[in-house]
Amino acid sequence: MENYTCAIIDDEDYAISTLTEHINQIPELKLVKSFTDPLQALAGISPTDNIDILFIDVDMPNISGIELAAKLKDKIKLTVFTTAYSQYAIDAFGIHADDYLVKPIGKIKFIDSIRHLIDKRLVKSIYHEKDILFIKTAEKNRTLKLYISDLLFIEASKNYVRLNMADQKHDMKITMGRIERELANTKLVRVHRSFILNLDKIEQILGNSVRITGNNIIPIGKEYKETVMNYAEKKLIRSGRSS
Repeated sequence: MENYTCAIIDDEDYAISTLTEHINQIPELKLVKSFTDPLQALAGISPTDNIDILFIDVDMPNISGIELAAKLKDKIKLTVFTTAYSQYAIDAFGIHADDYLVKPIGKIKFIDSIRHLIDKRLVKSIYHEKDILFIKTAEKNRTLKLYISDLLFIEASKNYVRLNMADQKHDMKITMGRIERELANTKLVRVHRSFILNLDKIEQILGNSVRITGNNIIPIGKEYKETVMNYAEKKLIRSGRSS
């Protein structure tokens, strides 16, 4: 599981306590810094802190949270404004805030909003360019470089997916639907609710399954069969008399 660092800037202690409790409800989040003095925060947050999410109040003494966030934008990845005054939302999103939570912030609202933010803006487990694929594995969160042409198939397995090659396997914490979308426009195609297949590895079509490189048998779901047959049709060499 990937972890994300957080910081809080709010001039009210109870607000920091509430946010701290909410943050502790999300295992991926780790609070590393908090400030009640916005000017101390300006001096106390540096790029080396690698802050993923900054929770910042809007209405504070000496400097507004919106102005402070603008000064800190190169030091943090995402900004979430927290305030009792919803009218600040226009100003907040004017500096490209990533979210805006109105106090009092309930636990469920916080968890739903921040999980959505993590999934949308922070989680990027797979990158590909042409035949090159970079993945973050479930084992020690390593980033590996693979080649799409080396992949045989991807299989759903409990809470992760397994990337299978001829000589190695790697597990990833990602859904089949998401990895399917990330690998769109490649030769890796969904052929079953539990399998994504490299079409170039098909060696034999066996009715409702295919045999691929390495003598692996992969089932073909009814709704995906047309995709496989269309691919085979394009590659088919027909017999007949030569002129």
